[in-house]
This record gives sequence, structure tokens and C-alpha cells, in this order.
Amino acid sequence: MTAKTSTWVGGTAALAAVLMGGTFFLAVQPTLSRAAEAQEQTEITRDQNDVLRQQVDQLRADFVNLPQYQTDLADLRVGIPTGPALSDYVRELDARAQQAGLTITKLTPGAAEVVPGPTLTSADVAAATGTDPSAAPTAEATTSADAAVADPSTAAAAPATAAFDGFYAMPMTVTVVGTFPSALSFLDSVQAPDGRLLLVTSLVGTGQGDAEASGGRPATQEGDIELTIGGYLYVLTDPTAPADTGTTDETLPQGDTSGSLGSGS
Repeated sequence: MTAKTSTWVGGTAALAAVLMGGTFFLAVQPTLSRAAEAQEQTEITRDQNDVLRQQVDQLRADFVNLPQYQTDLADLRVGIPTGPALSDYVRELDARAQQAGLTITKLTPGAAEVVPGPTLTSADVAAATGTDPSAAPTAEATTSADAAVADPSTAAAAPATAAFDGFYAMPMTVTVVGTFPSALSFLDSVQAPDGRLLLVTSLVGTGQGDAEASGGRPATQEGDIELTIGGYLYVLTDPTAPADTGTTDETLPQGDTSGSLGSGS
């Protein structure tokens, strides 16, 4: 092979190598990258489909059990209805009092109060959000800490309080007169699980003597009792119900949560 031929062969080989390299970087590598991206997207879509399939299966199972869920909800709403329903409750109390052989002499409902939620500490928040309270502080937390240093009065801020949306407590006081066993039976019945939930927070019993009926009070004899029961009824409004634009005496307030619930009457 002559020097001229050798130079031509070498140049041709070099040109072929350049063309092969260019073909790889300009055509093959982009194609491989797109294929890898498509494969990754396919795996992501497959995972999403698996999650959606599980959700559909759960929804299908829930739909099968829907009648039972509706029955359970109706039972729960007997104890905690979606509105005050005081007229229904008065009738319920009157029926229970008559069944026990008692006379209701006084019944006083109070203004509904928003039920405050539990006080949440930083550990509670961490548990609910899945964060680690011992982790390094974020920029936002650092800023808050700096503000606390600048203003020491903010360093001992009260823990956060969660609210139960649409959950109300209504004070209720009922006074009955009759025999002591009948009063105990009535007290037990108003806390029975088959009726409206009444959280009893106070009891005041006064012994009675011989007296004739007067002023709505029944005749009493020695050993009878006047029992005053104080407590709370509860209401959990239905967020799916249409807004009530009417103004009735059973409209619940959008009140303050500073009331001292559970302190008795």
C-alpha cells in the first residue's frame, strides 16, 4: 500500500468514526433518553393506576355497605341531631317523665355555644402531620424564634386549639318532682343510648314534705324529691345541607368558643 493510499484509508476511517459519533449523539442518545423517560412515565402511570384501582375497589365496597352506613348515621343523629330540635326533645322528656311517674315543673334551655376542640401541643401537631419535632428548624420556625427573642411576650404563647366545625353544646336544665325511685329511673332514662344525648353535669335534689298540688306542682308527701338535672345537649350541623336563611328561635349561633363548657349549671 502506497503512502497516498494509506492516507486515504486513514482519513476515511477517521471520517467514519466522526459520523458514527455524531449519529450517536444526535440521533441515538436522544432516542434512548426519550425511551428512558417514557419507561419512567409508564411506571409512574402504572403506580397511579394501582392506587386508583384500590380506591375504586374501596368505593365499590363502601357502596355495597351504603344502606348500613345510612342506618348507622340515622341512629347517631338521634343522639346528636343536625339541629336544636328542642320541641322534639321536650316531647321526649315529657314521655319519659310520665313513664317514670314524675311531673316536669321546669325546663330551661340555654343559648348554644360552639364546642372548642382539644388543645394541641407541638408533639400532637407533629404526630398529626408526620413531622419530627426533633428535626432541624425550618426557615419559618427560625423566623418565629427570632421574633420571640425580639418580643419576649410571645415566647410563652398558648398551644394551638383545634375547632370542631358545626359542633355546638346547648345547656339544658330540667326539674322534676316525684318519688325518689322514680327520679332515679328518670335520670337513668334521659341518659339512655336510645334517645337524645344529654351530658349530665349537675344534680340538685331537695326533699319534699306533705303538700297539696298547686301552681303546676303535683301533690307531694314525705320522702318525695324535687330533682334538678343540669347538662348539655349537642348538635352537629350537616355541612351538606343548604343554608337556612330563615330566622327562628332554633337557629344556632356562630358564637365564641370561650364559654366554659362542662362547668355545670
